[in-house]
Amino acid sequence: MTDTDTVTLSGSASPGASVTAVFGPSNTQVTVTAGPDGSFTIPMAGFQEGYNLVIVTASLKGSSTSTSLSVTKTLSPAYKNR
Repeated sequence: MTDTDTVTLSGSASPGASVTAVFGPSNTQVTVTAGPDGSFTIPMAGFQEGYNLVIVTASLKGSSTSTSLSVTKTLSPAYKNR
C-alpha cells in the first residue's frame, strides 16, 4: 500500500460476476464485473487512514457470496507532514 487516497482491491470470482465493495464511513459502493478469467480490480478512492472494514459481495445468476476484510492504512510520516 502506498501513500495515496486510493486503495486497489484485486481478486477473482466467477467469470462475469458482479463484484461490489462497500467501504468507508459513508459506505461507499463500487461495483465492477469480473473478466472472462474471473479477475477483478476495484479502485477504492477516499480510503481513510486507520482501520477500514471492506465488505465484498460477488453475485452471478441470482446467487451471491460475501466476505469482509479488515484493512488498516498507515501513512508514512513524510506523507503526513507534506
